Amino acid sequence: TSPPPTPPAPTPSPAVLQAGSGADVLVLKISQDAWQGAAQYTVSVDGVQVGGTLTASASHAAGQSDTLTLRGNWGAGSHTVTVNFLNDAWDGAAGADRNLYLDGVSFNGAELGAAQAIYSEWQPGRFGFTGPGTPADDVPPVRFGSPSLGWDQADKVRLGHLDHAGTDYLTFSGIPAWGTLSARLAAGGWQPGDATHLAFENFVSTELDLASAGDTGIDLLISGASSGDVTLGAGDDHFTWVAHSAGGRDSDRMVIRTGDGNDTVRLTAAGLTALDDAGVYGQLNNPAYGGRLSTAEVHLGAGQDSVTTEGLVKLLAYGGAGFASIRGGANDDVIHAGTGGGRFAGGPGKDTFVFERGDGHVFIEDFTSRTDKLQFLGLSAGDIHTARTTEGGVSGLLITYDAAGDSVFLAHVTELPAADMIFA
Repeated sequence: TSPPPTPPAPTPSPAVLQAGSGADVLVLKISQDAWQGAAQYTVSVDGVQVGGTLTASASHAAGQSDTLTLRGNWGAGSHTVTVNFLNDAWDGAAGADRNLYLDGVSFNGAELGAAQAIYSEWQPGRFGFTGPGTPADDVPPVRFGSPSLGWDQADKVRLGHLDHAGTDYLTFSGIPAWGTLSARLAAGGWQPGDATHLAFENFVSTELDLASAGDTGIDLLISGASSGDVTLGAGDDHFTWVAHSAGGRDSDRMVIRTGDGNDTVRLTAAGLTALDDAGVYGQLNNPAYGGRLSTAEVHLGAGQDSVTTEGLVKLLAYGGAGFASIRGGANDDVIHAGTGGGRFAGGPGKDTFVFERGDGHVFIEDFTSRTDKLQFLGLSAGDIHTARTTEGGVSGLLITYDAAGDSVFLAHVTELPAADMIFA
């Protein structure tokens, strides 16, 4: 006779766990794919661990969840919760994988919608919540997707407050691998009451029109995008691009249009800053990227704007009606003077400074003869007049290039060879 069949192993019962003490209650729903042992994890709030090492019991495949109740006194303001998976395991075969899942979260009874898979030790789960006494920001109606996937992929995006190098942002995080999703905010999408500190991480492209913010200052961080188009409003805005590229194309270009306020633009790259360290999804395929394949095209407005470029991000800047402070990086930058003039520094690359009739006076800090170029549009060599002089206590060469007296001052330069000028 045949031996009796081996009964299937019983499914573990979901566990009910508690840790911490205090008036605030954070409830996490946790499940696992158990393989050669159960998943173990810890939970921290704002970097402080609550309780000890925890062991998952509930089966994700069976639709179960453990209930973990954390208590504390977290106070008003934004907070970040991190779930660290301690013993990830996988032998490469289907089903031979130990995983941990965050199935749901609530804070003081309010659902946070932070469900996510935590597949490895180096990619913790992370989400944010707002403590009592601080109203939650309204969320602008951003759309997520791609031409191939459609623009209804919001379920692949996590939303929460994250700390990026010391500043709290309402952060949209793309969950799939980098290069999968883009983000779009149409004109008029931002409304009064919406969050003013916005971060987008792990999106290959971002098209964001924030002109409707008007005089409200916006702090916008785009971390990891290779391209995009951003329009700022009339307030005193801060914009940061942490550039990334998967191979280098002309499409690896971020276009930024500032408004009438006094705006600050910072251009950097994934390997140069801690701003992208809060990111926990998708993981950039080149976290040491220094910007060599990326171009920032910046159109400045009527305010007193400043642009700072780091690493090898290439800068293509167009001055506006306001006085501009523009600093290039180590690539070969092109800087167009605007009617407001400004103070420019090209950096160590082979830079080109472009002028035409009607531009305001420009002070160039670091023009290097036989390396950098002055390009004059609609002018000829006969329009150029030079004189040695001093400006602001700095000796140099003043170049006047039209009858109206429009000029550019080259600090620490005594002569300008014809080869340093281009006429077009």
